[in-house]
Amino acid sequence: MRVKSLAGRLLLLQLTVVAVTVAAGALITVLVARERTETAARDRSLTIARTVAALPDLPPALKSDDPSRTLQPLTERVRKVARVDFITIMRPDGVRYTHPNPRLIGQHFVGTYAPAAQGRTITETTKGTLGQSVRAVVPVRDGGRVVALVAVGVLTDAIGEEVAALLPGLLSLAAVILLIGSLLSLLLARRVKRQTLGLEPQEITTLYAHHDATLHALREGVVVFDESGRPALVNDHAQRLLGPDLATLEPGELKDDAPLIAGDRVLLASSRAVERDGRRVGTVVTLRDRTEVETLARELGAVTALADALRAQTHEAANRLHVIAGLVELGRTEEAIELAGSEAASAQDLLGHLGEGIEEPVLVALLLGKTATARERGVTLRVRPGARLCSGFPPTELATIVGNLVDNALEALGPDREGTVTVTLADDGDHATIEVRDDGPGLPPDTDIFEPGVTTKPAGPVGRGLGLALVKRAATKLGGTVEARTEDGAVFTVRLPHAQLPALTR
Repeated sequence: MRVKSLAGRLLLLQLTVVAVTVAAGALITVLVARERTETAARDRSLTIARTVAALPDLPPALKSDDPSRTLQPLTERVRKVARVDFITIMRPDGVRYTHPNPRLIGQHFVGTYAPAAQGRTITETTKGTLGQSVRAVVPVRDGGRVVALVAVGVLTDAIGEEVAALLPGLLSLAAVILLIGSLLSLLLARRVKRQTLGLEPQEITTLYAHHDATLHALREGVVVFDESGRPALVNDHAQRLLGPDLATLEPGELKDDAPLIAGDRVLLASSRAVERDGRRVGTVVTLRDRTEVETLARELGAVTALADALRAQTHEAANRLHVIAGLVELGRTEEAIELAGSEAASAQDLLGHLGEGIEEPVLVALLLGKTATARERGVTLRVRPGARLCSGFPPTELATIVGNLVDNALEALGPDREGTVTVTLADDGDHATIEVRDDGPGLPPDTDIFEPGVTTKPAGPVGRGLGLALVKRAATKLGGTVEARTEDGAVFTVRLPHAQLPALTR
């Protein structure tokens, strides 16, 4: 039966590896044991042969008329005590004096003996009359002359029996190792199956391909962080949205639809923890680009503010026209002319007051519109006399800074509270200074109000808490700084260096 599952194939492979390893280990152990046993038998044979050759009774016995009669009982006693298979004493020409089989006495020794007859000691494994054996042959000297040879040997069958005696223990150990290896393989296979959610390799490959295609096809940015907080996966849209700001993204600090500023973009970020078996293993952050929506919302807000300003001015102008018409009907023409002239002069004075020192017409128009809006709310918007601001700074960034600071001040005063918002514009040739102060409640303590999403207003539509963050971004882009403090209300001060103007106008 063919195993199809990944876990099953892994288990079968591991069992095969374990079985082959155990079998190879057992075989090597047997071979090593046999080699060591043969070496021990060879060393024992050599030691016994030298011991017999050195016996003091040997030379006299060799000189007797019947050496076998004396030596045969002696060698048999030594053989049985030493537990070897044969001890043969022979003449230098190989004719036996002794042998375990008495019928072979007087016959030639089967094996190598010539080097021993020349005075050398030899060891070998060869086949003799009793069978294959490990043997040693040493010379017997008398007066410096070789007078006989002693051969001692152990049959290899006996060596095999010694090795076979080791097999039960060895096989038991191999069985235990095989069992432990099988259990570990089974546990590993189950772990692999659990970690792969029971999916097969082809299913994992297909699933990965689908997820990868889906991830990179999304129009939203997706960033996956590992459990240590490092980005593990970033799709193409997230790379485009964040750019270098990806390195500073902190997933743990994000709430649902938290506003985030990345470069010139306004993003909404949400994070979700990824858990496995009750343990947090990562975080997924999704990003939506709200730049166009915010831009349209701000443009709509500007149009609405302009419409409100025009409506307020129309309302005031209509009231004045009614007064002037009434004065004319009453025949008080001079008073009507004086009233009309004073209103025209007031509007002209404000326009002239702003236009003299402020070289950027967009900023002048913005302040005129904000003045009308403030008047409609019952708030006095006052631009300090002597306002100066040179041209050269990008009008869009100036409008972002001044417009958001004034809007923030008007919202701080609230719809039902009268107050004053004072705008100070100064330029000393090195720095342009923009200051907006109100006589509202001031700033909340221990709060970084320039962080995206931080606001003191009630919860409202998406985009709350971005105004001051955009002010800081615009000031930083122009190389300037922005500070906030409480001083009978909130005071915001922006300083923009002229040194940045050449770079900004390129």
